[in-house]
Amino acid sequence: MEAVSAWSLEKGELLQIVNERPETVAELDCIVEEMDTRFDESVQAEILATIKRHLPPKPREDGAAIPAADVDMAVVAASGGAKAQ
Repeated sequence: MEAVSAWSLEKGELLQIVNERPETVAELDCIVEEMDTRFDESVQAEILATIKRHLPPKPREDGAAIPAADVDMAVVAASGGAKAQ
């Protein structure tokens, strides 16, 4: 959660980001209220880059499994804490 703490995102927006894992500005705009007035284009791109860096990609339509290491990172990101050892 430290990666997104620089932006004033609501808890609901963060939860939707973790669940939906937006890949485009249009997808992110559907999640973040008044995104175009809250964040300029460079910040929007930075948010998307952070999402891609810290969350695994969306599950594939064919139901293929996501590697366990990627799933662990999603759990860590969603919980806002460090992974238990």
